[in-house]
Amino acid sequence: MESLLDKKIYMNQKFEFETLKVLSKELSIKPYLYELDENNILKNEKNIEKFYNEIRTLWLQKNFETQVELYKSPVQYTLEDRLKFNEYEYERIINKNGLENYYHEDLKNYYKKTFFYNSGMGAISNTMYIIKNLFSKSIKGIKDIGYFETKNFFETIKRLNISTSENGSINEFVDFYFFEPIQYNFQQLSTNYIETIDRIKNNNYILFIIIDISLFGDVFPFNDLRNKYKDSPNIIFIIVESLLKLNQQGLELTNAGRATWYIPKENSKLYESICKLAKIISDTNGSHLLDFNSRVLNNHNFLFNEDYASTILSNNKDFYNEIKNISNQVIKRVIHRNNDKDSQLTMPFIFIKLQINTEKFCEIFLAYIRFEFSNLGLSVDVRDSFGFRNLSVQYFVDRASGEAIFKIAIGHFKGFKYWALLNVIKKTSSYKNVKEFEKQFEVDK
Repeated sequence: MESLLDKKIYMNQKFEFETLKVLSKELSIKPYLYELDENNILKNEKNIEKFYNEIRTLWLQKNFETQVELYKSPVQYTLEDRLKFNEYEYERIINKNGLENYYHEDLKNYYKKTFFYNSGMGAISNTMYIIKNLFSKSIKGIKDIGYFETKNFFETIKRLNISTSENGSINEFVDFYFFEPIQYNFQQLSTNYIETIDRIKNNNYILFIIIDISLFGDVFPFNDLRNKYKDSPNIIFIIVESLLKLNQQGLELTNAGRATWYIPKENSKLYESICKLAKIISDTNGSHLLDFNSRVLNNHNFLFNEDYASTILSNNKDFYNEIKNISNQVIKRVIHRNNDKDSQLTMPFIFIKLQINTEKFCEIFLAYIRFEFSNLGLSVDVRDSFGFRNLSVQYFVDRASGEAIFKIAIGHFKGFKYWALLNVIKKTSSYKNVKEFEKQFEVDK
């Protein structure tokens, strides 16, 4: 690495280190304080990873120790101080989740209510079950989605008389609209949700608008959207989100999801019905966020994520801009999207379409990255998901096309690994043909 780049990496490492020190202080834990060396960016990188992993371990241990004596059905009048956060007599049926206090807000025109679930998909499924139970008839909606699990869910609820159509030129009456601002799939299609809402809203009927912001967190400009339709008393907004990806400072403490409802105050009876249904449904299907998992998230650092999410999105965009024009004997093209109407909404990962779109070739490409990283004394994390403090890679098979696609998820800081991977991707242009590349990094697959 060049000395100027070394200095830049060191400054980024120092900033990340100081950020982690602040986090540990706000969590009231005391991890070992590793030292940084301006002349050893490799050691720094490893120490920073040790540091945040130790923060994670200590925080989980701290919360476990406070709960280890609690039974799932606690003995009455014992350990009452530990039951003040979540109110329950039997843990699967929590009367009130303590995390709701973080999201409580008195709004002029809306009732706001947040429900917590054991996953992002739990938030989505419970939201749809609530909506369906508000109607005595079959309901229909339109969707702009790409995430395969959400697609599978909508397939499974057809038998419950919930029908959906892909968005397009639909102008007929619908009960709900479910969208991802950018669709979570290989194509990463941008969703023009404003145009769709304007087309389908109806002043005579309730319209539920469900927005999955798991890819963007609090960066999504929801207040702007809500204000645009503040004079539409029949529009009910619901924000659904996996709290695992961008809300936990990259530490992946627990699966969790939330659904936050915004119900115009003209609909007070509907608000009451929604609150009752939400509890009945989650009590019945056991989708509550359990006590320990809730306590693990009981800190503002793990629930309000705009700064963290913004950094993740920005770092991925910066990385993409460095490699977006690469097309060579190994890499066919690089894919990363913004929302067409809002450039700050950008994907938290990058897709690379390789010249040979098989799982075997993805393994070869991964072997290449590992080889180059090992020459620098580095390792690369191969894992699903995104939003971690440092970068990770993985590949997947696109269900629509059957093509294997390589994925890079840039992390919270631009450390040694960031610049190393950037150099590794650019270095693919030095290979004269794909056979040469295959032969050098051949793996059994």
